[in-house]
Amino acid sequence: MDNRALLSVLFQVYPNTLFGYWIWNSLLRQYPVSTVAPLSLLVPVFGILGSMMIFGEHISPQKILALLLIIIGLTMGLYGQRLVQRVQSLPRKC
Repeated sequence: MDNRALLSVLFQVYPNTLFGYWIWNSLLRQYPVSTVAPLSLLVPVFGILGSMMIFGEHISPQKILALLLIIIGLTMGLYGQRLVQRVQSLPRKC
């Protein structure tokens, strides 16, 4: 294992994990679990973006589409009910 791979593993194991759990626990203190739990689905999004920024990995169109689908799905899950209520409360023109 070369030095770059070793440093990458060490970065993922300790500081990155501590930071992730700190953010997670902070969110759980402020918001209900039903709001915070779906955000764990963003892990692949940040994984792909991180590998692009750190290692210069090329992101294929399929990966971009997958990221967009994840984000659209989360947006619908978190805000869909509010959007439906807003649309239903708009005055209707006859």
